[in-house]
Amino acid sequence: MELWIGAEVQDDVYDKHVAARRLLQERVNSRLKDADLRGAWVKWAFVSIIMRKADAYKEVARKDTKGQVIEFRLRIDHAQFKRATQPAANRMLLEALARCLDKMEGLGVLAEDVKVLRSVIDQVGGELA
Repeated sequence: MELWIGAEVQDDVYDKHVAARRLLQERVNSRLKDADLRGAWVKWAFVSIIMRKADAYKEVARKDTKGQVIEFRLRIDHAQFKRATQPAANRMLLEALARCLDKMEGLGVLAEDVKVLRSVIDQVGGELA
């Protein structure tokens, strides 16, 4: 499985989001290469929604019809993200990724795989501390 992170963000948080996205996507994907996942999922797509207008985009949790991509679009509070230091912004994005895990079993991801993915997120979080 590979993690891809995209965004629907306001201009005033774009650079901070890009820095967080690059760091987390690289670290998570480096661990996913060696992860023992049993499901058929190929891609974990995550889109951050960081907009001043909280209801600008709806949150989404879905899988593609072929069952190889799981997609999440989750909100992160714009004001908090804007005020956050870069390390705090990194953690906010990581917390949003962790929220994806809470929704995965409902999309058909094996519980064992969710456990492995949670371990990956926890390891990356430990590095950010």
